[in-house]
Amino acid sequence: MLSSLLHRSSAWLFHAAAALGFGGRRALAGWIMHSLRLPVAWLPPVAGFGRLAHRNEFESITENFFAGTLRFPPLERDLRTARDALVMDVGVNLGVTLRWWLHLNARTEIIAVDMIREAHEFAARALDRVDPRWVAQVRAVHAVVSDAPGRTVIAFDDPLEGTNAADARQGATRREVVVRTLDEIWADAGSRDVLVLKIDIEGAGGAALRGASQVLRRTRFVAAEWHGPAELGQITAACLDAGLSLAAANAKMLFFERTAAA
Repeated sequence: MLSSLLHRSSAWLFHAAAALGFGGRRALAGWIMHSLRLPVAWLPPVAGFGRLAHRNEFESITENFFAGTLRFPPLERDLRTARDALVMDVGVNLGVTLRWWLHLNARTEIIAVDMIREAHEFAARALDRVDPRWVAQVRAVHAVVSDAPGRTVIAFDDPLEGTNAADARQGATRREVVVRTLDEIWADAGSRDVLVLKIDIEGAGGAALRGASQVLRRTRFVAAEWHGPAELGQITAACLDAGLSLAAANAKMLFFERTAAA
């Protein structure tokens, strides 16, 4: 009986969060994230995201989608109606955004980039739980992205922690990982037009976009998380240099768009 009540209550909270306006969603999401300390296994499957297996998935979904920080209506409109959309998702972590792109359009092809192997493995299992066909839509690239190719050593404690950064020097696990540019990764995938380039790599977005001058000029939307004034300025400069315009921003995300005139 208790389990049934919790399932009904959590389902109501998800639906209520989706129905409220931006400010109301943010307030409710904050309450859920900080006050409702339930095991995620007790939550019902979330439309588009499936049954959750890690608490960080719950927090990512509430902040990015129910609270609206990663929502940009023109991007979502174009992705829903695209026939052969290509998305480059840089910073996969738990694969929440991979599921969102495919929820909007199951035909989307995704190049998914992350420096941690376990993140790719978790994301693939999450995709399979929602729809096994989605797994084939995602091409996993295991690499650090920067402005020049090479190799580097990364350090982390929890491979599924969303704040893992390529420049971290402390951590129980240390690994050597290849460094690639986004232009190189894009060329290997066929140099197609990119509908969405999403960047969330904990302060390294500016360096990544310095190695993306070619792909940026073939990209319609950029959604980039920024972590400080320096990264904000670097991301903005790279996008503006590529002919994109700043279309929207909030305390976490920058959204750039290529207009028809550009």
